[in-house]
Amino acid sequence: MKNSRGFAWVVAVIIGVAGFFVGTFLSFNTMRSEGAEAFQREAMPPINRAMESAFNIQTIAGRYLDLREIESIGISQIVQNIQNAENEADIADYYVSLNRAVWAIYDILATIEMTQDNRSLHGRYHANFLEQDFVLSVSAYNNTAVEFNETLNGGLGFLMRPFLGLLPRFDVVTPN
Repeated sequence: MKNSRGFAWVVAVIIGVAGFFVGTFLSFNTMRSEGAEAFQREAMPPINRAMESAFNIQTIAGRYLDLREIESIGISQIVQNIQNAENEADIADYYVSLNRAVWAIYDILATIEMTQDNRSLHGRYHANFLEQDFVLSVSAYNNTAVEFNETLNGGLGFLMRPFLGLLPRFDVVTPN
């Protein structure tokens, strides 16, 4: 009788600890799912608008730059990578690359003599791209990502991080 009581306590503790970890994981997983939904709802629209502006910038650049130079900057490939990305972190990483590519074209075209119309269009498309950067940086999604990441980095979150991963946040990217 004494052995069965000790065994029952061990089983109860194991079930309690397992339940605690399962409950913690499910709670974090729910928060992560809400963050992923917020990403699709709030981050993807400005990213899509930024990709459109990047293509327009590339079109203007195509009037003045060699095709190989435009291909080396890689806007088309980066946009394709964003469209094919399977998670938020990859999309965010590719978006940073897109941002750098847009700034690279901006810097090159700043030194080239262009028609007034093309200079105006280029400035407008670049301003549209920068506006999407700002929209991303102040979006409600960004707040959700910060809150989730802080929660995941605190307490028992370190146990869940390998299974869930951090949500990317967006900051305004400036040229290097």
